[in-house]
Parts: sequence; C-alpha cells; structure tokens
Amino acid sequence: ALAELAAPMPPPPGGPGAAPTPGALFGERWLLQEKLGGGASGTVWKALDTNFGATVALKIYERADASDEVQREYQALYDITHPGVVRLRDGLKVGGKGVLASEFLDGPTLRSAMAPAADRLSWDEAATITMKLLSALQTVHPPMPRILALTVRSDLTDDEQVELARLRTRGMVHRDVKPENVVLVDGRGPVLVDFGLAAAGPAGAPGGTPQYRPPGIAFEGSTPALDLFAVGVMLHEMLTGRHPYTDSDPIAGALEIDESLDPPVAALLAQACSPDDTIRFHSAEEFIQALAVLGVDEVPLPVPPPDVTELVASIRHAVAEE
Repeated sequence: ALAELAAPMPPPPGGPGAAPTPGALFGERWLLQEKLGGGASGTVWKALDTNFGATVALKIYERADASDEVQREYQALYDITHPGVVRLRDGLKVGGKGVLASEFLDGPTLRSAMAPAADRLSWDEAATITMKLLSALQTVHPPMPRILALTVRSDLTDDEQVELARLRTRGMVHRDVKPENVVLVDGRGPVLVDFGLAAAGPAGAPGGTPQYRPPGIAFEGSTPALDLFAVGVMLHEMLTGRHPYTDSDPIAGALEIDESLDPPVAALLAQACSPDDTIRFHSAEEFIQALAVLGVDEVPLPVPPPDVTELVASIRHAVAEE
C-alpha cells in the first residue's frame, strides 16, 4: 500500500503528453467531443471551450515543427470578419503542440452537395455559391485590380513604386480551395475553411490539391490565380458533375468543357479553367463581374439529404482513422 501511495500519479486526461481522446479535457480548457477529421499535420475536433461555453473546431497539430503553420493560419484569419471565411477564436501552444480554435460550422461540405453524392446544381445555385466564395476571396486576396493597374505601367513615380511593393505584401492566398474546404451553413452561405496552407505575398510553394491546381504555376510562387482556377473547376463540377480536365489532371490532362452547357456559361468556364494564365481571371472582382453579366438570381443553398451528409461524414471519419 505504501508503495502504491509513493508511486507517481498518472497525468490527468488531456494533460501534456496525453493523446487526445473523446471526453478528455485538452489543455485544461477544451472538452473534446468528436473527432472531425485529420491528416499529416494533426487532427480536428469538435470541442467545448469551457472558458466561454462555446462549441469550437479545435485543430491540434501533432508535429513539433508546426509552429510556423500555426502562426501562418492564425495571422491569416486574425483580422478577417467576412461571413464567407471561418472565424478564428484562439491560437496558442498546449503541451508543446500548436492549437487553433475556430468557430464550429454546423453544415455539410460542398462536396456532399455535388454529383455524384447529390443531383447536379442549377445555374443559379452553383453561381450563387461561386459568387459568395469569390466575395470571400476578394476580402482575403491582395488588392489585385490596383496591383495590375500599376504593374502594366512603365512610368511609375517613386511613391507608386513604394505603393506597389506594399500592396504585394498585403492579403493572402488560400492555396487549397476545394469542395472539402467549403462548408454550407444554413442562413449564412458557403464558408471557406482550413487556411493552414495560406501564404502572404508571393512567397511559398503552391501546395494544395493537384486536381484544383492550375498548370504553369511556378513552384516558388503563390498568387490569387491558384484560388481563382480552383473556383472555376468547382463551378464546372457543380454544373456538370465532372472535372473540366481529362483524368481530373490539369497538368497532364486536356481541358474539355462540357458541351451540354449554354455557350455563354461554357465560354466563362473556358476562361476560368484555361491552362493559359494570361486568359484566366486575374482577380476575384473580374470573375464576379463575368458572372454578373450572365445573370445570377440568388437562391437558397442546396442542402443534401441527411443520409448523404451522414454517409460523407462517416467516410471522412474512416479515412481519418485509416
């Protein structure tokens, strides 16, 4: 008995060094409720912030060298208040692990609302989602119209050269826009999540998901063209149920815009998804204007049936658990 009393006490659930598990109090603050997903960098949990009584999405980074990624995502979201961008709650280190807390979004991803999981979306449905996503990107991207206006001129004053250099460091590029990173929130619209790869200015490799990465992007550069191309690909998928490139490969595949689309819509998608970066849209504003010319009647978000949403969630959980 004396030996048992003298033995060191085990750490409390959720304490430093403990593996996150449902029901554990992580960092003496967040009550872990459900694992939402995970990957190479860490896991995302639905959790209760016991300090404020709020439900949050808690991203716990597993790698010891993840501090740069945590800081990057924290800085990317700190000042953003657009309804189409997930809201940050907190960012810190707990037990040597980087932690980011953001608002918990109750809704399915865009992937579960697209074919083959659901019916193809109508033009107004798909265009409404696209317009709202572009509005969110317009908020986070560098001010491209002014940057482009200054870039094409050869007679910049000293003040304008200083302004151009300053503008190029403003804003950020998401770098991983895809249906899985868009959550459809009833009464709010599509919300862009997962800014873990976001890059400020031109620095950083493109990253992201190959199916949504444009051809011809330099490995050492990140520009809004990355995100805008991905939005174009998603719009084609929403309308047709398939990727606009053969084998879903923008690098090696050929661009094949669905012939069943109305000619004006097909022309817009050919521009948005073009392999030639000189043809594609160069700013979210330009893309929005092109959509507006075709006419968009805002409609309620398409919400997948509960069984589809639950099936997609179960697949996501299974993949996260390998």
